[in-house]
Amino acid sequence: GFKQLVQNALLDYADNEDNDASGVSDPKERCCRIAFNPDFHIDVPCYHLDRDADRRTLATETKGWEDSDPKSIYQWFKELFGDASDRAQLRRLVCYIKMWAALKIDDEKAQPSSITLTVLVGEALVGLDRSDSTDDDDALERVIRAIADRLDADSQVLNPADRDENLNRLSAQATENLRKLLRELEDTARRANAATNLATAAEIWTEAFEHFFPMPEDFDEVEDLEDSGVRTSVSKTTAVLAYTFDPQIWVRAVSKDNKNYVKEGVNSLPTILKNCSIRFELLNASQLPPNSNVRWTVRNRGHEAWNRNDIGHLSGDAYSVDEHSAYNGNHAMDLTVYQHGRIIGRRRVEINVRGLAMPPRKLPSRRIFKG
Repeated sequence: GFKQLVQNALLDYADNEDNDASGVSDPKERCCRIAFNPDFHIDVPCYHLDRDADRRTLATETKGWEDSDPKSIYQWFKELFGDASDRAQLRRLVCYIKMWAALKIDDEKAQPSSITLTVLVGEALVGLDRSDSTDDDDALERVIRAIADRLDADSQVLNPADRDENLNRLSAQATENLRKLLRELEDTARRANAATNLATAAEIWTEAFEHFFPMPEDFDEVEDLEDSGVRTSVSKTTAVLAYTFDPQIWVRAVSKDNKNYVKEGVNSLPTILKNCSIRFELLNASQLPPNSNVRWTVRNRGHEAWNRNDIGHLSGDAYSVDEHSAYNGNHAMDLTVYQHGRIIGRRRVEINVRGLAMPPRKLPSRRIFKG
């Protein structure tokens, strides 16, 4: 049927080597899915529009055509707030929650649908008194709490455009897991908002949003941070950092093509070429206070990394980690040190990659003498 035609079109797109798709999943009940490296996918629903009746139906895998009207949901969403700045904040909050759910819920069957999260965030924000604060960080904490409280009282999420439809199709166990994760996210938001400086707040938010959450060093000015869509209180931008542990990081880069090419340093590294193995090691790990742990985070920047949709990843929690230089650009490795869940130290090592890979080393030619 129609849904199979869409599935075949996605398969043809992924099979074309000129395209950057990494594969197509088996058909889902209500959509088709195409994936892109490293961890990005697009869900493609298949709708039929009856123009005369202005009616839409969704093609499903096993249940035929299902009444589903995305236009009515869009109208509801658009009319939630009359003020443009309120609507912009609502869109940002929806993006935050969807990003968090994608990162923290691995099992697709346990992930709430996109429309369910949109409705939960929208109805939560409408019910908040925001007269004392309009910052995203504060609004997000309140929205998370409101959603968790709502699901504790009733797991149903009724479609605002069709009150007979429950959008929450998760099992009882998956819904309970969602409640648990929301309370953990609420705790993360509370601690981040209680932080006394921007760097610590950003590190705490990274627990929820991993390498996707920008750090203060990623912006030249506070205004750049605000313009990026990250809203935070001015008091956090001006507070003095007061960490009790100063990480010292030894870093060494060796070309995979020529072992004679070696660059190393402490807390910094000279500009290196592509295709180098890079080791990062916490030199003063023996001086860590009891019950401490560390987290390494790679942050890639520049057009080459962005074109590959690779802006970074969590690198590990050991005292040393290994990475490699794959893209030109000004990249960074961030180390965060925790004690009892509290941040006690952090360090960023800039990794600037310029030029092509090192040419392979050529051994001297063997001289042959004929007598």
